[in-house]
Order: sequence, then C-alpha cells, then structure tokens
Amino acid sequence: MGWERKRGLLTELSTFLQNKKKTKNTFLANTLEKENLEIKYIITLDADTELTLNSGIELIEAMAHILNKPVVQYDKVVDGYGILQPRVGVNLDESKKSIFAEIFAGSGGVDSYTNAISDTYQDNFNEGIYTGKGIYDLEVFCKVLKDKIPDNTVLSHDLLEGCYLRCGLASDIMLLDGYPKGYLPYLTRLSRWIRGDYQIIGYMSSKWNLSKLSRFKILDNIRRSLVEITGILNVLVLLSLKTFMRS
Repeated sequence: MGWERKRGLLTELSTFLQNKKKTKNTFLANTLEKENLEIKYIITLDADTELTLNSGIELIEAMAHILNKPVVQYDKVVDGYGILQPRVGVNLDESKKSIFAEIFAGSGGVDSYTNAISDTYQDNFNEGIYTGKGIYDLEVFCKVLKDKIPDNTVLSHDLLEGCYLRCGLASDIMLLDGYPKGYLPYLTRLSRWIRGDYQIIGYMSSKWNLSKLSRFKILDNIRRSLVEITGILNVLVLLSLKTFMRS
C-alpha cells in the first residue's frame, strides 16, 4: 500500500511536529529537525490540487474562530471542528483537456455565484465529510488519532479522520482539483475510492467509538458504491422481462 499512500507520511509528519522527536524519515530529518517551529495547523493538498487566492488564509481564519474550536471528549471531537473541508472545484485547464473531462467535469474554475454548494450532512447535522483536502488542528489530530488506525489495514483514512476529528464543511472557501482525462483513469480512481470504503466497514462496530452519524456515513458510501451495478442489473431484468413477455 506504500504505507497507506499519503496517510503514513502525514501521520509521521504530525507526530514529529507535535513531539519534536527524532525521525527516520530523511526528508523530515534534513528539512525540519533544525528548525524551532511552532505549528498550529496543517493544510493538506493532493498533487493536483491548487489553493485559490487567499484560500489558505481563509482556512486558517475559519479554524481559529472561537465557535469552531474543537472540544475533545471520549477520544474524539464532540464539538467544534478538528478538520475543515473546503469546497473543491475542478481546475479550468483540467476541465478542458479532453472531451471526457469537458462532458463530465462540469463548469471548471471559480464561480461562487452560480456554483454555491449545499451539503446534506453539514446542513442537517453540522458535520461534513473529509475528502483529504483541508486544514486540521495538529495537536487535536495527534491526540485523537493516536493508535486509532492500525498500520497496513486501511488504504483510505480520510472518512475515518473526519469522523473522529469532526469535519466541518467551509463551502465559501474553494480549492481547485484535477479531473481524469479519460474513462479508464476515472474508473481507476473510482475503484480506489470504493476499495477504501469497503476496508472501513469494520469501523461500524460500536467498539471503535464512532457516533451513529459517522457509522451511517460509512454505510451510505457502501450504498453509493452499489448504485451503478444496481442500475445495470435493473436494465438486464427489464430486458429479460420484455423478452419473456414477447415469447
């Protein structure tokens, strides 16, 4: 898994910055150990994700707001937010790179007026879903997630981190992301997401101390993964019935 993709390095980075301990990671050892850094928040981005104008400052301001201050109880955040997830749009250049992207990526670029986003979870339960791009409180991250996720068991940690740290959606702050250029890359990405969703089914058990809403988020992702195959099966059933009726 490459130490669960980026999550392993992110965990080591957070632990190192929090505890100022020695690290075996060459990059961290050469660039950070000699610095006397006081880090409060960390912004995470994918390789193809871009910050828009002032979005980094706006994320910090939102996290620092007194109403968003995370409150930790029972080894999880029960009030405020340990993570904030901004709205993610498609980069204008990426949305025009292929016919597939032009059809399925929608309108690229920044357009806050016509592309205002509402999220069911945030609107009804004051919680969003973390997708790996956003800002988190370093101290709370290390405190809450310590020993929560065993190594080499979960490929996609994003949803779990959002559940334990209580993720909030900042829909008025926008990042720009890439988009697959063709159908096969799109399926590869979708397959990776679905695989990650099925790996965390076990966290629906009460022993992991997740809220009912968090367990429903996991179940809802599983439901969503079955939509396409269910649609195909329905078409096949209808065709079979039509053939049977004709005969």
